[in-house]
Amino acid sequence: DHLDDVSEEAATKAVFAIAVYSIAADVPYALSFLYRKIGSTPAWERERYRVFHLWLAHMIQFPWLRHNMHPRCVYEGMRTWAMHRGGFGAPFIDQVHEVSSELTKLSVPHTVEYQIDAPYVLDIKLRGRRDVLLVVSECSRNGLQPCGSTLLQLIHLRQYGYNPIAIKRSHWRSLGAAEKAEYIEVILRDSDVPICSSADRPGEEEEDQGAGREGQAGAELETGV
Repeated sequence: DHLDDVSEEAATKAVFAIAVYSIAADVPYALSFLYRKIGSTPAWERERYRVFHLWLAHMIQFPWLRHNMHPRCVYEGMRTWAMHRGGFGAPFIDQVHEVSSELTKLSVPHTVEYQIDAPYVLDIKLRGRRDVLLVVSECSRNGLQPCGSTLLQLIHLRQYGYNPIAIKRSHWRSLGAAEKAEYIEVILRDSDVPICSSADRPGEEEEDQGAGREGQAGAELETGV
C-alpha cells in the first residue's frame, strides 16, 4: 500500500536486495513497481555502477519482467561499469597474472580472461572444471567475503553454472611470495582441485604451457566449459 511513497534511492536498494537473495519470483508485483522507479528521477546518476548491475540482474535473473530500464540508465551505467573495470576484461589484470603464475607452479591448467556467452569475462578459469578465480575489490571491510555489486556478479556466475572463488585484492597484495603460494594452495584444496605438492613441482621446462593467455587455444577445445 505504501509503494507509491518509496523513493528512487530506496527502490534501487530494494531491487538490489531482491536480486541478491534471489526472491524475484516471490515478489513479482513489488519488483515490477520498484524497478519502474529506477531512472524516474536524477537520483540514479549517483548509483550508475549499481544501476547497471541491476539491469544485468534483470537480463539474467528475471528476464520475464516486462518493464525495461530507460536506455540512458543502461548506456551511462555501462560506461561507468567499463571505466570502473578498466575495460571489458579482467579489472585487476596484474594480480590476475600473479595468481596465474602460482597456478602454473602448481601445474594447474587454466586460462586467463576466459570468454563466456555472458556479460562477464572470467579472470581465471580452471580447464576441465567449472571453478573460476576472480580478483575482486568489493569485500567486507574486516573480512574476505564479497559484497556490493561483486556479490551480485558471483550470483550471476553461479546461475551460469560456474563456481566462482573470490580473491580479495587488498589481501592478496598484502601477502608475501610464500604466503601467496600457500593461499592459492588452500583455495584449491578447498575446491578439491588436484595440485602438485611443493616437493613434486615440475621444473621450469615442464611447466604447463597452457596457463595464462597462451592457454586460450587449448581452452577453446573444451566443450560446454
